[in-house]
Amino acid sequence: MSKSKNTKRALLTSALSMVVCAALLIGTTFAWFTDSVTSSRNQIASGNLDVELYQVENGAETPVTADTNLFNDNALWEPGYAEAVSLKVANLGSLALEYHFSVNIVSEQGSVNVNGDEFKLSDYIKFAVIEGEKNYAAGDAGRQQALADAEAAGAQLISDLTVNNEGILYPKDAADTTHPSAEYITLVVYMPETVGNEANYRTGEAAPQITLGVNLMATQTPYEPDGFGDANYDAAAGDMLVSTEAELRNAIALGGHIQLTNNIALSGELYLKDVPALTLDGNGFALTAADGFRMNIEGQYNLVKVETGNAVTLQNITLEHAAIADAERSYHTLDIYGSPDVTLRDITLNRNFDSAPGGAAMVLNGSNVTVEGNLDITVGGSAWYGVNVDAETAASSLDIMNAAVSFTGGSLAFVLMENGGTVAYPAGNWLKYEYEAEGKKYTALLPAAASVDGQAYATIAEALAALDEGETFVLTSDTHEDVVIDDSNVTVKCAAGVTFDGILTLASGTSGIILDDFSLDYDYQDGDKKNPDYGNILINGNNQTLKNCSFVAKYNPDDSQAIGSNFGMVRINEGTGITIENCTFKTNTFSIFPAMKTGTITGCTFEPIDENRPLCINYTGMENVSFTGNTFKGLRLLVSSGASFEKNKFLDYTGTVLVESDQWLTTNVDLSGNYFGENPDFTKLIGRSGKVTVNSYYTDEAMTNLVNR
Repeated sequence: MSKSKNTKRALLTSALSMVVCAALLIGTTFAWFTDSVTSSRNQIASGNLDVELYQVENGAETPVTADTNLFNDNALWEPGYAEAVSLKVANLGSLALEYHFSVNIVSEQGSVNVNGDEFKLSDYIKFAVIEGEKNYAAGDAGRQQALADAEAAGAQLISDLTVNNEGILYPKDAADTTHPSAEYITLVVYMPETVGNEANYRTGEAAPQITLGVNLMATQTPYEPDGFGDANYDAAAGDMLVSTEAELRNAIALGGHIQLTNNIALSGELYLKDVPALTLDGNGFALTAADGFRMNIEGQYNLVKVETGNAVTLQNITLEHAAIADAERSYHTLDIYGSPDVTLRDITLNRNFDSAPGGAAMVLNGSNVTVEGNLDITVGGSAWYGVNVDAETAASSLDIMNAAVSFTGGSLAFVLMENGGTVAYPAGNWLKYEYEAEGKKYTALLPAAASVDGQAYATIAEALAALDEGETFVLTSDTHEDVVIDDSNVTVKCAAGVTFDGILTLASGTSGIILDDFSLDYDYQDGDKKNPDYGNILINGNNQTLKNCSFVAKYNPDDSQAIGSNFGMVRINEGTGITIENCTFKTNTFSIFPAMKTGTITGCTFEPIDENRPLCINYTGMENVSFTGNTFKGLRLLVSSGASFEKNKFLDYTGTVLVESDQWLTTNVDLSGNYFGENPDFTKLIGRSGKVTVNSYYTDEAMTNLVNR
């Protein structure tokens, strides 16, 4: 080899070590039990899952632990140097298992070479995994054979490392010999002889170092039969449940379906580098930044980074970054780079803090991301915007067409597109701005307040001014602003995920207005609010319709107005032909104050949010209003003349359900043909007797068994 002496001398103090990360599920016991059943075999299959990793050397097998260094601590890593390590994966339990063996970079410290250039050992040392046990002879002949085997196995630079081996191991004494109880793996690591001064670090610089991690995980696989002779009863046992950072890092290297069992605070970036296809299911939990969150090997502080050519899904998870002291570079909550197939489903991203560097909740570069379900993004402090879609390195796209997006960011843009990055989005929900800065073109998306027939508007007032008969008005951002609809024959909606907490009024003199998929969510405790004078949804005019709506409101119980006889979360002040169908009502006062002449209330659900205030509907002033197929949970009703009831359910009530009003009840009210539970006690259910008639009732919720009293 024509290599300089100072190359060998410098590499003498370079370090390459291999540590073993904690394995998941080792020694875990799984047991299934049957009770009072008859089976063909009359047996119960239960057992333990136990996998062990051994280092095999000169015929001796030594268990590998988290403290094992598989390489020679004092090795001279010079061009041409190689090491080989044989490992044995063994099934020591009584259950069949599927094992996953992977190798990843745990940490790396670069240096500066004699030419003044920065470099990393991972760009010069090669690694190979060879199936089977190899016993190489000592000396040059053995080394040459190891190098030949490594090249034949597809040796990679450590920087490009993608080691993911898997296999199935049956118990040692299994009658079925389809799979063995143990398998061997040989690791070969070497520095090619072609490496020169580019990997020779300069005197006075820190010695380059790299630490590799070996990960061995095992999950149960179908094999042993249960008491019914079924060998597939545990076929779903392969999901990986993780509760610690170490388990999570091991799991992503193996791919598959990974599920959190609790919140996890990360000590450093979770890097999905060249991982196999996987789904990371947060199960409603969060990944956060722990105190002392460390910089990654590229000098970044991202919370999570995805960089893989395989499909990755993040779902049901919250990613919440935190301010990092003395951070010198910008950092993001989620960085997606060079990843063509990423799906985000029901995900929350938070980057709302002050720090010296800026950043975003999410950045995309050379990646394609599709969002499904809910996407909640909150940014503030030093954040630049919510999302950056950059096609500088390769085509980059974000698809939110079928997502319910909630963005909290003050005056910041939700999305900034540059270098040709694209976003597919519902035009009515976002305002598009194009501008140029320092000779570069940008496109920004900002939340619209409302839209009319798909045309976005920056303010509700602008949208209302543009609204005309036959058109659809959609609230596209959460708002406390009051809204008055004074156009007839229009549809009023909330966009997916958007809630309204102001006062909505359908003006007197209007007709044919449809409230469809409208969502009220009012709480007097949120912000500087007080109870409205009469309610949050004020209905005037004729032939108005409320359908598929959700109305939720919590009012100040100390305010007498909110429990007065003229108050209702939905107050119908006048009108004929009012239709309310398939809506839900939750409040601590009257759900509806229906001072209407005629109408129908069908297929709705009413329930209290305060069991101490089980009010429901103040039925006063009605002439001909029918209640059909509704469900009343734990409520009491103030009944007046002019209402008819058929096939309604009264559930979970305590005390009196039906209360007559002497003031308004001038004729009998017939409550026959409804369901009050299997064995109702009408002496307790009905308030003052005499003007309420119940001649028949159903004894089942399906309304199939009608009996007479």
